[in-house]
Amino acid sequence: MTQRLNLFPSTLEQRIDELNLANKFLLKEINNKADLKPLSGWSISEIVYHLYIVEKGITGMLQKAIQSSERCEKKSSEELKKEWENIINFASNRQERFNAPSFTLPNNAPHLSDAIKLLAEIHEKLVTILKNTSADELASIAKPHAVESVGLISGLGWLTLIAQHKLRHIEQIKEISS
Repeated sequence: MTQRLNLFPSTLEQRIDELNLANKFLLKEINNKADLKPLSGWSISEIVYHLYIVEKGITGMLQKAIQSSERCEKKSSEELKKEWENIINFASNRQERFNAPSFTLPNNAPHLSDAIKLLAEIHEKLVTILKNTSADELASIAKPHAVESVGLISGLGWLTLIAQHKLRHIEQIKEISS
């Protein structure tokens, strides 16, 4: 089902489609699920709340960057494709575990249905922001990832990271549910 996210999104519209598909896959996976909590690790509501916190942070960072006049040299199509591939490899490698940065921890996570609503609201806000910008503008924004080895990510790359991060956590939800 995630194969449609394995095609390089060369336009902003395709990046938005990538975001929307990841969201759709997540919602399908958690639809009508109980809020299960494994012996160790996060519950489903904590995972969804974590995804909300991350997307909210990235949305705010991108909104600020778009409104700022600070720009870097626009990444070329080849650089954007390489970045996209690196993000997919980084996010999809579940053998490599990372501790979530403290500011993304799902402390005091709300009920699952409320976490889903929060995630839907921030997703809608991000898509609205994206409809008022361009791929070129996002390709000339670069912000560092919290995991130093990932380095700087373009505005377009951050969109892919949101989508791939959701796909990574879908696998975690499947493990909890099985």
